[in-house]
Amino acid sequence: MFCKSFTIIVLSVIIFFLEFLGCSNVTIRKNSPTSGEGVFLHLKRMEDAFSYFSAGYFFLLERNWEMAADNFEKANEIDPNSERVIKHLATCYFQLGKNEKAINALEKLANQTPQEFSLHYTLATLYEAVDRKKEAISEYEYARKCKITKLDEVFLADSLYRLANIYIELGMIEKSAECFKTMFNMNIIARPAKFHYEIGLKYFEKNIVDMALEHFLKAKKYDPELTFSSFYITLCYDILNDHDTAVEEAKEFLLKEPENWIMRLTLSEIYEKLGKKTERNGEIEKIKEILENNIEIGSRNPREYFLLCQIYSSQNNIDEATKTIEKMRLLPLEAETEKDVHFMLANLYYQCQKYDTVEKELRLAIKIDPDFHEANNFLGYFFAENNRNIDEAITLINRALDSQPKNGAYLDQLGLGIL
Repeated sequence: MFCKSFTIIVLSVIIFFLEFLGCSNVTIRKNSPTSGEGVFLHLKRMEDAFSYFSAGYFFLLERNWEMAADNFEKANEIDPNSERVIKHLATCYFQLGKNEKAINALEKLANQTPQEFSLHYTLATLYEAVDRKKEAISEYEYARKCKITKLDEVFLADSLYRLANIYIELGMIEKSAECFKTMFNMNIIARPAKFHYEIGLKYFEKNIVDMALEHFLKAKKYDPELTFSSFYITLCYDILNDHDTAVEEAKEFLLKEPENWIMRLTLSEIYEKLGKKTERNGEIEKIKEILENNIEIGSRNPREYFLLCQIYSSQNNIDEATKTIEKMRLLPLEAETEKDVHFMLANLYYQCQKYDTVEKELRLAIKIDPDFHEANNFLGYFFAENNRNIDEAITLINRALDSQPKNGAYLDQLGLGIL
């Protein structure tokens, strides 16, 4: 499947390739004078145009885009309708980052040769690069209707994929799906399972769950080993309240990946919805065992530490929950994760009445993010509860309210601080 990082490479290749497709020479116009001094002057102008073109082409081969553009511009002034000059000029503008000038050149050329696929495709990608989505859609749609060669097929596939993604960005899911379907019907998709999986993801991200499920099921049919299809099928059935089918799909997935705690967590939540407490607790124990083993062998995934801590806390095993997060703080962590570690430790220390450490951890969290409203409120409440640092408590809770002005709990705690 094509991806957005393909853009710069494609533009460079296709614009440069245009130079050699259907190019006319720098030629005498059909209304040129036929005799006398007029012929001489016209030939002289064409000779000058060809000289500028040749110099520009030399600089282009040397990748001296400024000098190449300068000479092609002079050739274009003399012979404004030469396809070859315009194509080379567009190449230089693109390489210089002058996308609007490249667009202007290709717009003119597209009007001269309206059925040339490569021109409309290139113009569409340039429109997309400068975020002119409406024009990009128009050109991609036009390009897909042009006659193509075997060589153009890869670019047609890319244009359809790009067009589909623009439609998705604009919320036009049906048009996006039609583009993907066209790719599939033209046999330019080598991996149909991946194709349906990608479409399924697009629908899922837009919360169109029934259509997402349809494509995930097709992906699974084409490739039963594509396990993430089963994962999303489980999620879809769960969202659609077909919990029994979701359970069966999850069990099938876990036969292949028994250590996948994410699926086991999903399954435990489905069991909870079904009121199957024993099965739910069984999955939680399996998750705990998997996470304990992963952390023991040196997991660097913060989510595993947080989840194990939550499981221990839900089982009132505060000591193990605390030890888990203390292990986690030894990892190299991003600031966002590090502040969450301090905040969680503060909560755990509060539960086991290590109050001096509570204040320390909350101050560390606020130092990382002064607008961390949960930490500001907790520390303010902590001070007010213990009848100390009341002025600071009020300041902290007001800072939390700046982020969450309608939070009833924060308002209540502000009242506690004032009283």
